[in-house]
Amino acid sequence: MKKGFLLFLSLVMAISIWGSFGANKATAATAVREKIYLERAHKLQWSLYNEREFTKARIYATMSKGFTKEFIDQFFQYYFKKAGVNAQGEQLYYNPAGDNMTYSVTRFTWNKKDLYGKQKYPAVNYTVIGSRLYVSVSQYQFDAMMGNHVYTVKMVKKKNSREPLRVYAIQRQYE
Repeated sequence: MKKGFLLFLSLVMAISIWGSFGANKATAATAVREKIYLERAHKLQWSLYNEREFTKARIYATMSKGFTKEFIDQFFQYYFKKAGVNAQGEQLYYNPAGDNMTYSVTRFTWNKKDLYGKQKYPAVNYTVIGSRLYVSVSQYQFDAMMGNHVYTVKMVKKKNSREPLRVYAIQRQYE
């Protein structure tokens, strides 16, 4: 009962602090959806990792649903290699297999039962600058293969709009 009461108090405090800074309904609603947007971005990106060949237009069209154009430019330049042309004469590209995850959206551990080591529940920060809402999700990743690091995905959208959050940056700070 003590844990439930403390959780209730922390939620009440968070809501009251949220309200005191003038957060609106659109901003508060995104708090519930950041996990959905991250999973969507992960699925969109990983759909291009299967070593099939795509046109540049198809790659951009697929990724534009969850990423900003600037991020897609970096991702495309970093990962994709030329793979010939298709029957229409369009240049094809493929993403060769590799271990480098610099611009890759990997998963956060949202289930508290699955946390281990120094890992903590993902921290979500909201910032409104001008007409844009910036959302940053961070978590310490306890990973023997990649190395322990703090993993942060930054997303943006126009404030008070129905457009989805789009990833604009990924950061990994290794120990």
